[in-house]
Amino acid sequence: MGAVTQDQDYALIIGIAHYPHLKSLQGPIEDARRVAHWLKGPGGLPWQNVKVIESLGLEHERPVIDEINKGFDEIFARAEAYNKERPRRPVRRLYVYFAGHGCSRERNHLALIMANADRRNLNRAMNSTEYRNALARRMFPEQIYLFDCCRKYDGRITGHGPDWTSDDTEEDVQGLTQVVMYAAGFRQAAHERSMRWSVRRGLFTQALMEGLEGAAATASGVITSAGLGAYVQRRLAVLAKSEKVRQCYTGDTQGEKQHLILASGVEPWRREVSVTLPIDASRIVVNDEHGDTVWTQVTAPGQTQAALHLTLGLYTIKVEPTGVSMTIDLLPDLDGNAYPLDLSGTYSCHG
Repeated sequence: MGAVTQDQDYALIIGIAHYPHLKSLQGPIEDARRVAHWLKGPGGLPWQNVKVIESLGLEHERPVIDEINKGFDEIFARAEAYNKERPRRPVRRLYVYFAGHGCSRERNHLALIMANADRRNLNRAMNSTEYRNALARRMFPEQIYLFDCCRKYDGRITGHGPDWTSDDTEEDVQGLTQVVMYAAGFRQAAHERSMRWSVRRGLFTQALMEGLEGAAATASGVITSAGLGAYVQRRLAVLAKSEKVRQCYTGDTQGEKQHLILASGVEPWRREVSVTLPIDASRIVVNDEHGDTVWTQVTAPGQTQAALHLTLGLYTIKVEPTGVSMTIDLLPDLDGNAYPLDLSGTYSCHG
């Protein structure tokens, strides 16, 4: 099934890899393009509704905040024109993605560093919290923020809010929901690594894209914001451990809806679980994290091996009549290896 066109949705995608006066990065531009490509494909956004802003090279101190504001202005103009044309089906969702340098002075603060920053002018940054507060009053009832950047502590840097004219008495958009996904916890770094690719990738965006491409999809092919966040949290922990770095996903949802549907009709990723059984096994029962049974398989007399093909997720797998069970976190193996699970013993445990 192809993506349903979401012509009420818009996105601003920012990738800053080139910092002439600070340490440059390698992953943000390609990561930003990957997110934009998904939005224009399975995400269902018309290409003209996706504004991409990239750094241009070490000889340019761009982008700066004015360019980001102009990007928002373009989105607002398109959204306002859409609302006039289709007042009965108004604009719905805004995505904002940023990859580059960042820092935080407190838990609910994040400054996004622009390309013209230098050691004496680190405050050439966007105060993402102030932008989110202002955007809460701008048309879009559903807002998703994806930040692939460090959140190391720096009490000197506040960043600048938007220069849009606003009234402090103005209320938030009716039915507002804001979903925020941070690549790192407060005071943590966000890392990029080459891993198995020829160019470097942000660990957070790698986990994010896996989830959007099907790793976070339900068996019925639906990806929700809550499901995506849960997948990214688990997957990022594994990626960070494999790269011997410390990086923990953090997220926050404020507003009315806790489960925004990001895509449907997505082929969910699956993985084989290779189960070793006791010789007297008669049946395998698989329950999901909510305790619901999602798979049962009758085994033949004397059968000691079985293969289960499950969508990714948290499962408890039990063998009857012995009652031996194990809880596993089924994540992708990019080399296609099966997940080995030995239930031939007489105990239950968590994998």
